[in-house]
Amino acid sequence: MPIAHLTDRGVVKVAGADAKRFLDGLLTCDLDKIDPDRPGFGALLTPQGKILFDFLIFQAPGEEAAYFLDTPRFACEDLVKRLSFYRLRAKVSIETLADALCVLAGWDRPPPPPEIGLVGQDPRLPALGWRAIAACEDAPSLADADARDYHAHRIALGVPEGGRDFL
Repeated sequence: MPIAHLTDRGVVKVAGADAKRFLDGLLTCDLDKIDPDRPGFGALLTPQGKILFDFLIFQAPGEEAAYFLDTPRFACEDLVKRLSFYRLRAKVSIETLADALCVLAGWDRPPPPPEIGLVGQDPRLPALGWRAIAACEDAPSLADADARDYHAHRIALGVPEGGRDFL
């Protein structure tokens, strides 16, 4: 019944008055189906349809205009750069929070209370459990497993992850 601190994951924040419209026009997921208790799974594709980035996307509670993308840590800066390229006149801010916010994953146990941060069921497969985005200072005290344990669990369920299982 582990909670894993996914040190190989990072967080990108997209916020502002046009955040929803901006992301809805670029990503593969429908942002109308995402709310603070229900993250979604999406990707940013090339014009030819190849996957550039995949991520879980969380909406901040109380702030309809703030979204947090849980993506491979090594891809955070490139994702920020790519999203910024499309920003044009949209009223959005795009930044990486990989050093301030951390990603946790848990399975075979109930999720932590929402006071720790953004928490929701992994949208890809119920057996994967839940995901959370929390302050990095809190993550080590909540975790009793590491990324290797989570990836073994994910692979046993046959769920691929961008940057590891496909490029």
